[in-house]
Amino acid sequence: MLKSKTPLNKSSQDAFPSNIPVGISSCLMGEKVRYDGGHMRSKICTEQLDNYFKWVPTCPEMAIGMPSPRPAIHIAIKNEQERLLDSNSHQHDYTDQIIAFSHKRMQGLEHLSGYVVAKGSPSCGMERIKVFKDEGDKKWHSAHKNGVGMFTKVLMETYPNLPVEEDGRLNDGHIRDNFILRVFAYNQWQEMHRSGLSYHKLFQFHARIKYNLMASSVPTYKELGRKLADASQDKSVDIEQFAQEYIGQAMSALKKIVKRKAHRNVLLHLMGYFKKDLSSVEKQNFRQSIDDYFEGITPLGVPLHLLRLYLARFPNEYLSKQFYIFPYPSKLATREFL
Repeated sequence: MLKSKTPLNKSSQDAFPSNIPVGISSCLMGEKVRYDGGHMRSKICTEQLDNYFKWVPTCPEMAIGMPSPRPAIHIAIKNEQERLLDSNSHQHDYTDQIIAFSHKRMQGLEHLSGYVVAKGSPSCGMERIKVFKDEGDKKWHSAHKNGVGMFTKVLMETYPNLPVEEDGRLNDGHIRDNFILRVFAYNQWQEMHRSGLSYHKLFQFHARIKYNLMASSVPTYKELGRKLADASQDKSVDIEQFAQEYIGQAMSALKKIVKRKAHRNVLLHLMGYFKKDLSSVEKQNFRQSIDDYFEGITPLGVPLHLLRLYLARFPNEYLSKQFYIFPYPSKLATREFL
C-alpha cells in the first residue's frame, strides 16, 4: 500500500502517493558498478526525488557476471548486426547474455511507474549511444550516435508506456518536470487499472488529465475524448484492449515538452471557471500573469499560484482534481520555476 502525503493545496482532495516504484541504473544510486570501478551518483535522483520514489536498481553488466572494474564495452556492428563487444579486442561478445538477462529481468518490473537510465551506457543508455563499425583498417570508428543501450531497448519495447529518462537530461528543468509528471500520471493509471477497469473510472481518469492532454496535443485530447465516449456505448468493444490503446496514446502525447503558447491556452480555459467569482481587477491581474508568463517575464508558477489561490477561495471539486493544477508534490517544485 502506498503512503500518502498532503497535496499542494488544501482545495485538492487527493493525496500524493509516496514510494512510487521507479527503476534506475545502479550506478546512479552511487553503487560502484561501472567499468572503471566508480559510479555516477545522481543528486537529483538520490536527494530530490528520493522522498517520493522507491528506487529499484539494476546493473545488467554486473548481473551477467562482469566485474568492476572491467574492460570497457561498446556497441559495434559485426556481421551486419549490432553486438555488445569489449572495446579493445572485440573478442568478447556479451550480446546474448545481456539480452537474455534483460528479458528475464522484465518479468519483475511490471509494477514500475518509471525508469531512469544512465546516459551514454551501451547497456543502459536511452539515446545517442555510439555505434562502432569496422572501416577495414583494423580500427573501429564510430558509425553513428543514434544507438540505444541493449537493456534499455528491451525495457522500452516491453513497456512502451513506461516513462523512461536519462539522468543527464533530468538536469533540464522542462525535461525533469515532464518526467516527474508522467511518472505520477502513469502511477495513477496503474492504481486505477489494478482496482478493476470500468468506463466510469476511465472517464474519471480522462477528466483528470484533460488539461495536460490539451497542453500537449489538442488533436489527441479531442480524439481520446471522442474514442472514450464511443467505446463506452459500444458493447462489442473489449474494455481492456481499449484501455491499452487509450493509455498508449495518452502517454505518447504527454512526452511532449509543453510550449508557453500551449500553457497559455490551458490557463485561459481554467481562468474561465472563475469569471463569475472574480472582480474585474482580479480578472485583469490573472490575465496579466498569464500574459507575463507567455512573454517569458515570469515563470509558470506565478499564474498557477494565482489559480490555486482562487481555487482555495472558490472551491470547485472538478478543478481540485485536475492533474494540470496539482501534478505532483510542491517539494518537487520543478514546474514552478519554468
